[in-house]
Amino acid sequence: MLSPDEHLFQVRVSINKGYESSRLVEMAAWTPGSYMVRDFARNLIDMRATSGGDDVELQKLDKQTWSLPACSAPVVIRYSVYAWDTSVRAAYLDRYRAYVNGSSLFLRVCGLESQPIALELLTPQSEGLARWRVATSLPTDTPRQFGVYRASDFDDLVDHPIEMGDLDTHVFSVSGIEHALSLSGSYWMDRRRVLNDLQEICAEHVALFGGELPVDRYLFLTWVIGDGYGGLEHRDSASLQVSRRDLAESLADSAKDGYIRFLGLCSHEYFHLWNVKRIRPRELSLSRQRSETYTELLWLSEGVTSYYDDLALVRSNRISLNHYLGLLAKTITRVHRGSSRFRQSLAESSFYAWTKFYKQDSNAPNSVVSYYAKGALIALMLDDQIRLASGEKASLDDFMRLLWAEYGRDASGVTEEDVKRTLVLVGFSDVDEFFSAYIHGRAELPLTELLLRYGIALSWRVQTDSRDFGGEEKFASALATSVGIGGIVRDSAMGLEVVQVYAGGTLQVSGIASGDVIVAIEGLKASETLLSDQLQIRRPGDVIPVHLFRRDEMRVLDLEFLPAAADTCVLAPLDDERLTKEQYRRRKAWLASAGRSDAR
Repeated sequence: MLSPDEHLFQVRVSINKGYESSRLVEMAAWTPGSYMVRDFARNLIDMRATSGGDDVELQKLDKQTWSLPACSAPVVIRYSVYAWDTSVRAAYLDRYRAYVNGSSLFLRVCGLESQPIALELLTPQSEGLARWRVATSLPTDTPRQFGVYRASDFDDLVDHPIEMGDLDTHVFSVSGIEHALSLSGSYWMDRRRVLNDLQEICAEHVALFGGELPVDRYLFLTWVIGDGYGGLEHRDSASLQVSRRDLAESLADSAKDGYIRFLGLCSHEYFHLWNVKRIRPRELSLSRQRSETYTELLWLSEGVTSYYDDLALVRSNRISLNHYLGLLAKTITRVHRGSSRFRQSLAESSFYAWTKFYKQDSNAPNSVVSYYAKGALIALMLDDQIRLASGEKASLDDFMRLLWAEYGRDASGVTEEDVKRTLVLVGFSDVDEFFSAYIHGRAELPLTELLLRYGIALSWRVQTDSRDFGGEEKFASALATSVGIGGIVRDSAMGLEVVQVYAGGTLQVSGIASGDVIVAIEGLKASETLLSDQLQIRRPGDVIPVHLFRRDEMRVLDLEFLPAAADTCVLAPLDDERLTKEQYRRRKAWLASAGRSDAR
């Protein structure tokens, strides 16, 4: 950590033997699990090489690749990396914290990728960093200390993120394997509750995979900040960003949404230990992260994981059935709001993740399907269809266990044909029709009928505000609103900023576009409160004037109110009088812990 205040890491790469022909060295363009080219090489500074004490010319070949000439003596490459990325995808350094995602910091020496690597983390020289400790899943003889860590090869090196700072580490055990929650930043939490909840959730996932835990140790590397959320899976660990408020909600008597969101994030990244890090699309298993690597299977990688992350919370008794249905309702709402599901298939969403899903613009609700959200609903459908086709003898759990046994243990990579064959093995025969309609096609998902088989009623209501995605008690105000805005707006210093516009909604048909700033509604200063009041009193066909700025030009438009779209999902379990024994039995089996036969 050469200069924390300049945010500079200094890296020295030593090639221990000479070589007879030139070698290439390269920096990754993206990091596994985050499918957008980030061009990490742009942060390299002062790169040079020496051999036997003499300078060696590094020939630039492209934006991230260099050629080293043949050298008879060992070679040392030195460079600095500017590290000021606050996400989990790159590197960060200041006088309070350091973080390394290896893809953004370490050069690959082509031809030597399979060789063992020693990584030495040098002790910080600044007195203010004397209390710093290290958290990483890389093996070492001096855990939590600065010193030498080991990697079996280059891919292993870059798949173990490193957190450094004044860390708190809390340890718990799952199936006899040490797990740790390492926290950086200021926080408040109920330590016993958090560790117990994580232990139960992790145990649920382990049970699903037959008790097989493919790690010797696991780490949740967690940066607690004022407002943030995100995670990235790794081979034996996960990098997380969580809101201080969400973690503090563990101190409340009952589970609150923010704390459940934190548990869901941990559950999601932990499931990736099997699905993605080991059961992974074959294209991704062969990638060197030089450029985009295309696959149509991100719905399997992320969507199935998104299905199991919340399901594990109810199966492990962390949340109630009603809370789970609220989370599922929000997922359904996200898929159905906007018109994107009619314009992009799930396979296309996966394939174009690089340019569409990871580079969303204001038109995303009308053009981009989430392979996370819709993929989770596809997983729900597959779970249901496997249960039906097998006479309740198998489920999606069995499908995942088979994928693990055939393609995950050796991380050989999985193709769409492998997925189809595995589905047939667990009893689902209509695979080609299903994929044609729901993976490569854009057919509506028959969720109402599906959920009714488990004694759950699906209904629709109108959106009450731009943050309303379902699962909450807002029915009274919703019923009073007969018109909708057809988009997302938010308060700004000047008035109302238009964030997104839904195709065919009030904003769009009135000529209002994303990026516009509405400054007045019927001559009154525009605000979310004023707009909410207008939605309560207006009827379809009403027209009122609005003043707005489009860039730096004032425009006056007529806002024509259209009927509110009933695009917010509500899920509710049937009451005892309407619930049949068959529905109850199916629901009980669906929500039962993977490690036990009874329902939670």
